[in-house]
Amino acid sequence: ALSGVAYGGGLFAACGANGTVLTSPDGLAWTNRSPGVSYTFSCMTYRDGLFLAAGSSGKTLQSTDGETWNLRYTGISTWYYGAAINDTCMLAAGANGIIATSTDGITWTRAGESYADNLEDIDYGAGRFVAVGWPNGIIMSSADGAAWEEQESGTSESLSGLVYGNGLFVACGSGAAILTSPDGVNWTPSAM
Repeated sequence: ALSGVAYGGGLFAACGANGTVLTSPDGLAWTNRSPGVSYTFSCMTYRDGLFLAAGSSGKTLQSTDGETWNLRYTGISTWYYGAAINDTCMLAAGANGIIATSTDGITWTRAGESYADNLEDIDYGAGRFVAVGWPNGIIMSSADGAAWEEQESGTSESLSGLVYGNGLFVACGSGAAILTSPDGVNWTPSAM
């Protein structure tokens, strides 16, 4: 099963169970790039020449070309559901509210404190990292990836998806919840 996909550098990359990694230049023909590990990778992101996948047992995969993938251990044995990259660092967010951060992809540290909530997705935009999760519509944001603050989401629904584009964060989740924010701090529920 595949669970994460990203596009960058003229290449699609997808990841999933049992260390599966596939790449495609056109989204139609796919090549197996699996690095020979058995971990599950649940998310994939890309920025400035780097693919980053994260998943089970605190593991990440990284690649600069989509062909060769390097396995890294964050040192924090948790399940990561989301990953994000900005100009200075990369982050993985997941179970028990754990967020791991790294400037080089090799040495990882825990960012902030752990929260009781599970963080399901994370993205970067408008100069901020934002993470969403469950229960109770948790939204966390950070300007530097290290210090995090909980934001008022205005919903008690579980949030599982997040993207930044066109100057706007959009979060979605259970109960058809859709929230938007231009800055990752102030959130507005969208009308259906």
